[in-house]
Amino acid sequence: MDPKTIEAYDTHASVFAARYRSGDRVPVERLKLAFGHRAHILDIGVGSGVDMARFLEAGYDVRGLEPSQVLMETALEHFPRLQGRLSQGAIPLQEDELLQRWQSRFDGIFCSAVLMHIAPDRQQLALEEMYRMLKPEGRLLLTVSSNRSGLDEQGRDEYQRYYAELSEEQVLELSQNAGFVQQQTWHDADKWHRVGLVWASYLFEKPKRKLSAG
Repeated sequence: MDPKTIEAYDTHASVFAARYRSGDRVPVERLKLAFGHRAHILDIGVGSGVDMARFLEAGYDVRGLEPSQVLMETALEHFPRLQGRLSQGAIPLQEDELLQRWQSRFDGIFCSAVLMHIAPDRQQLALEEMYRMLKPEGRLLLTVSSNRSGLDEQGRDEYQRYYAELSEEQVLELSQNAGFVQQQTWHDADKWHRVGLVWASYLFEKPKRKLSAG
């Protein structure tokens, strides 16, 4: 994940966390539809902690990965039940100890508003790592934004967070190259009514056996 973006989340953690707690980024009904009875879930990019809390309330055994130390601390302040369930790290982990420990461990991965913070030349690796962390027939619910206004020439907003523009074609190509099979796609308006901003949620599944190219 982009280092300046992590720094921005550290610096403005209270602002972002309060915003994210104010509305559901992904409807809980969609989470249940995506993961069903798949019990062990990894939330990549914990943020405010609200999504992890919702997973716990729904009966899932959830773990979280978050690159911002300050956001982690803020999440624990508001959701004490997350104690012992959070790990600090930024995907792609690149052979970190966590990646080794999490090989084929999870039934599902929830990755919301993270992939667009990763440089294009590292996005493929990030998806390949998520594939490795899933069990066969495990599912990935991936959410990204597009048409974000107000970015500078380097793709950064006023907080210096980096945003890569990811078209549906790019997301599907990256996921297919990693070995995933597409299940479903949703498009949603922005919860905070930012003009033009659109959110796309993609549901992928890891097949029992990796499909050969071509």
